[in-house]
Amino acid sequence: MMGKFSALRFLVLLGGCLMITACALPPRNSPDFSQVIIPEPRLNSTILVLYRRVVEPTIFDARISINETQLVSLPNYAFTWVEVKPREYDLEVNWPGSTVSSSDKFYFERNKTYFIELQLGFNLGNIFREHDFELIDKEDAIYDLKMCCSYVPVMQN
Repeated sequence: MMGKFSALRFLVLLGGCLMITACALPPRNSPDFSQVIIPEPRLNSTILVLYRRVVEPTIFDARISINETQLVSLPNYAFTWVEVKPREYDLEVNWPGSTVSSSDKFYFERNKTYFIELQLGFNLGNIFREHDFELIDKEDAIYDLKMCCSYVPVMQN
């Protein structure tokens, strides 16, 4: 028979294992990249395709904002796309429960599609993590997206 202390220790150990192995994932019914039609940019617009393979912290969705307006909560193995006007933008990533955010400035030209991957740029243990947005060439990005990612729609404003 297991004592109260042993049962508590078991539950703490089980909870710890679940936390370590937990991973934020897109909903099961999310379409794969090959099932989503990303349009060509219209005249005087730009298409941004943002994606995340596996980026620490894996248990949280990455909250991605454009010019301080939240665009999407992006789990691991997920992507989204959005149409924007051509100009300079500040892309920012925040994590639930964290005051640390990372941002990069980009100038997006008209009538182009940009593929942007969220990557871990700097990691100092659990104390501080810096994340980067990397422009990825179309061929490499499409390969990555076909291998990993399901669609998550942008938030409606």
